[in-house]
Amino acid sequence: MPTFPEGKAALLRAGFRFHEPGRCRGTHCQADIEWYWTPKGKRMPFNPDGTPHHTTCHDAAQFRTKKPRRQ
Repeated sequence: MPTFPEGKAALLRAGFRFHEPGRCRGTHCQADIEWYWTPKGKRMPFNPDGTPHHTTCHDAAQFRTKKPRRQ
């Protein structure tokens, strides 16, 4: 599993850019989140303290996509 910078200042130093505030759409979570653009150009949700939201979200499994199996 990749490691991410700890805290907002570290995110910005690592090249992450704030995008917009939001709310988790998980069935039970509904937590406030902040969306950031990663250095590779993908959006990623973080908790307001700067930690990746998937580490604390009770509904994280809802958002995982299954990768196709190789044959």
